[in-house]
Amino acid sequence: MCSFITTEFADLLQIKKEKISIAVSGLNSAKINVSSRVCTVVSNKSDFEMRLEFLCVPKISSMIPIDSLQIPKEHLPLNIKLADPYFYRPGKIDVLLGAEVFYQLLRFGQLEMPNSELKFQNSVFGFIATGSTSNSQSEKMKYTHCGLIYDCSDIGNDIKKFWQLESIGIKDDPSCNEVDQSLEIFEKTVRYKDNRYEVELPWKRDWHELNENYSIAKKRLHSLVRRFKKNPDLNLQYRETLHDYEKNGIIEKVPNLENPINKPVFYIPHQPVFRDESSTTKMRIVFDASSSRSFQHLSLNDCLWPGPNLNSNIFDILINFRLNKFAFISDIEKAFLQLTLAEKDRDAVRFLWTENDTLQVYRFNRVLFGVRSSPFLLSASIKTHLKKFHDEFPTTTECLNRCFYVDDFISGADSLQDALEISTQAVSIMDQASMVLRKWTTNSVKLRQLWIREGLENQLQDNPISPRANSTKVLGMLWNTVDDYLIVGTQSLVDSLSNNENTKRHLLRAIGKIFDPLGLLSPFIIRVKCILQVLWMKEISWDEELPPDIQKTWCQWVSEVPHLSELKSLDMCSVLLPENPLTS
Repeated sequence: MCSFITTEFADLLQIKKEKISIAVSGLNSAKINVSSRVCTVVSNKSDFEMRLEFLCVPKISSMIPIDSLQIPKEHLPLNIKLADPYFYRPGKIDVLLGAEVFYQLLRFGQLEMPNSELKFQNSVFGFIATGSTSNSQSEKMKYTHCGLIYDCSDIGNDIKKFWQLESIGIKDDPSCNEVDQSLEIFEKTVRYKDNRYEVELPWKRDWHELNENYSIAKKRLHSLVRRFKKNPDLNLQYRETLHDYEKNGIIEKVPNLENPINKPVFYIPHQPVFRDESSTTKMRIVFDASSSRSFQHLSLNDCLWPGPNLNSNIFDILINFRLNKFAFISDIEKAFLQLTLAEKDRDAVRFLWTENDTLQVYRFNRVLFGVRSSPFLLSASIKTHLKKFHDEFPTTTECLNRCFYVDDFISGADSLQDALEISTQAVSIMDQASMVLRKWTTNSVKLRQLWIREGLENQLQDNPISPRANSTKVLGMLWNTVDDYLIVGTQSLVDSLSNNENTKRHLLRAIGKIFDPLGLLSPFIIRVKCILQVLWMKEISWDEELPPDIQKTWCQWVSEVPHLSELKSLDMCSVLLPENPLTS
């Protein structure tokens, strides 16, 4: 059961709220929609402290008790501390703690008063009065409070995903404190050693607050091992990946299993993720640094600054990419793993593994994807590296600085010679940070041939049997390198619509599958936005069947989705920069 706090009390405590959308159901299926939650610490005045998450509600209950209780003095215990010395007086309820923490609040000791139905149970807050009284006033009405989560799926994430693209180019700046702290820590601690950059984790709070998370990591590993028994091929791929990591110094066995005194320790659970569209690695291991023993315990990600977003805007990158006559893309092989993690932080990225049925403890020597601050550390390291080469290669370093998005390099040039020069210089520059630019792809056959001569990897091969064989992904869009156009990938949308559900929840989740950073589908998507607007105005609940008139409009929209794959981006280079302006 969840814990609750009144909105008024949360405001009084000045606790920062997080927007959510959760339906809470109580007696007789009465529902309320909760739109915010907070996280704070509950403690007594001495030896108890617990971090809890609360749902914010306007009101928890009526006054409790509803009338003053007339309790004889002989029915009240002496010489003990009561959690509420005035429990018999009506009082406002500002906080309701959930049943999931109930037994953690109890302490040994219970008092029963003679000639009374009252009992007093010891707790971390003092003795709590329970039972009933013979007070006639209280017989007027009896209250009880019951609550349960009706639907925990946070639909707010779907809403956020759908509307996020509307604000491309309009960034919510992180707080100045966050930016300053992250950059200051990075600039003070970054080192260039052995052809790599060494960085430290940007801790935003005392790491002593971090729980080691060992029990959760062990539980998740046992679940993974059971999965291996059903899938030997997965087991083999997993072990080969970790063996490769160890061979290349990316991970190492922890030599001393005793927790170090002056270093943070955290065990990160892991699991496989499959990517059928990947041309290199179909299975990769993902580490969950947001894992924690319970919601009142901190995860590793809770303790780290995320750092500012140093990437260029996706829209700008794609538009500039389409302006080039000779376009090309590449990415850094295992980019995050090319950054060395400072020795003092390595025990914070431990993980469990099993060899011959024996539990082993490993830790990362490199920066790990899945840790909150990793994208910032990668971008900051790349920008630091590029500064060293600006005087020698000004054009290429400027291009790299402007056209990197995390580990993807998306750029081009107006001439074949410039395209070759930028790409070959980029390889040389990034190689000096142990970052290998690979999977080179271009729209130019001539540039491909020059790359082969220069020893660059030539990833794509023409396959006339399937049009998509000539396509590769560019920041979530599909790029046909032969005919040189971009299209919006819609297969996940088509798949999500296959179950023919007609509810507001399904509608929003379906259109959340559309990733259209260039706005190619805006005239089509606006129709769904209008449907959503009507649903909100009519206060249609999440799982209610759509009204017939709206359902008809929605089904018409769904029937047109398969045609979206025919919509292609313009060849902007040809439109804006015609080779022969007099004949265009």
